[in-house]
Amino acid sequence: MGVFEMIVGVVLIGTAASIINRWIAAKHGYEYEDETDTMKKIAPVEDPATEKRIQALEKRVRVLERIATDEGARLASEIEALQDAREDDLSDALSTPRFKTRETS
Repeated sequence: MGVFEMIVGVVLIGTAASIINRWIAAKHGYEYEDETDTMKKIAPVEDPATEKRIQALEKRVRVLERIATDEGARLASEIEALQDAREDDLSDALSTPRFKTRETS
């Protein structure tokens, strides 16, 4: 490989690296300033309709979270109540004899 091919290869690699670097930066919300060749973060576009939609979605998510957590708490309390009722039934059944004794006759 001659000197000419090596120079062309180095230039092509540098150009490809620069293009890939700018593509990755643009993908993540950065842009280059041409004068200083520096990157800066692009501010998101403020759109009132989008902001209202985001707020509505956040409100729906809060409602769904409340439903999910309340349902779980309610279910847990019902299970606890059933367990307590079962324990009460078992203790009543064990404390009351089913046969007649002389005292109960």
